[in-house]
Amino acid sequence: MKTKIKLIVVLLVAVVIMSGSLFAQIVPPTEHVIIIGDTLMVFPTYGGEAFDALNKWIDYGFSLDDAVNDTSVKVFKLARNETYKVSHTISTARHLNIVAEKPDLLHAPPLVIGATDLNNEFPENLIVNKGPITLKHIYFCGADIEAPVLGECSQVVTGVQVKADSVDIVIDGCYFEWFGRMGGKNFGIYNDITFTNNLGMNCLGLKAKPGIGGMFVGGKNCKNRVIKNNTSINNGAWSLSVGARKDIHYGPGIIDHNTIINEVRYPFYGTMWTDAVVSNNIIYNANSWGEEEEYKHGQDPDALTWGIINIDTLTAYAGLDSIYAAREGIDISEAESHRKLEVLNNYYGWTDEILNYWATVADSVDRALWMNDRTAAMFADNENYPGLKEEGTYSRQEDGEPQFVGEWKTPEQMENFIAYLHDALREGASEPLIYPYCPVEGDPQPNPALTWPIPLDLRVGNSALVGTDGKPLGDLNWYSEYAERWSPELVGPVVGVEERSAAKPTEFALEQN
Repeated sequence: MKTKIKLIVVLLVAVVIMSGSLFAQIVPPTEHVIIIGDTLMVFPTYGGEAFDALNKWIDYGFSLDDAVNDTSVKVFKLARNETYKVSHTISTARHLNIVAEKPDLLHAPPLVIGATDLNNEFPENLIVNKGPITLKHIYFCGADIEAPVLGECSQVVTGVQVKADSVDIVIDGCYFEWFGRMGGKNFGIYNDITFTNNLGMNCLGLKAKPGIGGMFVGGKNCKNRVIKNNTSINNGAWSLSVGARKDIHYGPGIIDHNTIINEVRYPFYGTMWTDAVVSNNIIYNANSWGEEEEYKHGQDPDALTWGIINIDTLTAYAGLDSIYAAREGIDISEAESHRKLEVLNNYYGWTDEILNYWATVADSVDRALWMNDRTAAMFADNENYPGLKEEGTYSRQEDGEPQFVGEWKTPEQMENFIAYLHDALREGASEPLIYPYCPVEGDPQPNPALTWPIPLDLRVGNSALVGTDGKPLGDLNWYSEYAERWSPELVGPVVGVEERSAAKPTEFALEQN
C-alpha cells in the first residue's frame, strides 16, 4: 500500500539573486513554496502569472542551492490535470529532472505546451539542456493549442535537445505531440540514453517541410541506448537515429517492443550498426512516401533503396573501420566480424492505401523494403558477418494484419496522409498541410492534449504475432498487465474521453519518486 506524504509548506526567506538563465532576476513566488526532501512542487503559476511558470520555478529552485545552501532541490514535480505554458526555451546547465505522478484514467499527465505569450513570444525549442536530463510522465505539446486553427498556428520545432556529452538522458512515460520533431539531432556524444514507455503523435511539420518530423531519438556514439515500449503514430521521420554515414553506432543498443505506425520516412536512420538487438517491434506503413531515384543516390553509396533494416560495411566510409577497431581493441581485419545486429521477431507491412499510392507513382518512386540486396546479403554471409542474425520476421503478406483492437485509421485520415505524402513532399505544396491528429477523428480540433485518456487502443488482435518473450508484439503499454505508462491498477481499454480538469492542485503525493 502506497503511503502519501502530506504537504509540507517550507517558509523560505525571500532571496533575490542574479541568474544567467532566462530570467535575469529571480523574484520569489507569491505561491506557497513546497519542498519535500529534494523535490520542489511546481504550480502552474508563478507570481500569479501562467506564462513560463515552469521556467521560473526551475530557476528559483536552483537558486536556493546557490543562495541558501540548506536546501537541495534536485527534482521538479508537476501536478497532474494542470497546464504549464512555455513561451521561452527551458535550459539549464544542471541535471534537469522534471517528473509527475503516473497518470491514470481519472488523472491526466501535466500538459507542458508551447504558448504564445502577451508579448507574442513563442519558443523555437521547448527544452535545450546543457546537462543530464530526466523526464517522467509529462505530456509535451508543441502546438499553440489556443490558436483558432491548429494547422496554421505556431509550432515548436524541437521538443527536447541535450547539448551535453557523456551524460545520462532518461525519458520515460512521456507523451509528445505536434512538434517538428521530438528529440532532434542534438542528443550529444557518448551519452547513455533510456527512452522507454513514451508515445509520440503528429510530430510532423505543420507547414510542408519534407523530411522534418518524428519521434527522433538521436545521439552519436552512445554508450548505451535502450528504446523500449514506445509508440510512434502519424509522425514524420526517423524514429531512431542509429548513427549516420559518418558516425558509428556504438552499443549496446536495445530496440524492443515498439509500435511504429504511419511514418513518412524511415524508422531507423543510419547504417553503422555495431552492437544492437532489434526485437518484437511492429513497423507498419514505414517510409510511406517511397523513395525516388535521385534521393537514393544521395543516401546510399550503392544507390539502393533504403530498407527498414539497413546496414553497410564500415569500409564503405573511409576510416570508420579503423576507428571502430581502435575503440574495440581489435585488429582492423576483425572490424566487420566483430559487429553485432540481431533482428528478432519483428513485424512489418504496408496497408492497401499505401500500396495503391505507390502503384500510382510507380514510374518515379520505388516502394519501401524490409531489407535491400546488400543488407540481405550481409545477413546471409555467416562467414564474414557472424554477428548479423535475423529470425522470426513477420510480414503482412505472410501473416496478415496486426488487427489492432481499436480503430487506428479512417478513410478520411488516410486520404489526408496520402495527400501529405504527395502534395507536400512530391509536389512541394507551400500551404499548411496536415493530417488529423488522431486516427479516430477527422477534425484536428480540439487538440487531443485537451482530452484524456487518448482515444487509441493499439493492442494486437492477431494472436500469431508473438515476441521472443512470448508476449504480443509492439508497445506493451497497451495491455493492462504490462503497462508502465499508466497506473496499472486503473489502465484498461478506452471506453470514453474525460475532459481535463480545470481545478487547481490541492494535494501532491510523493509516490514512486
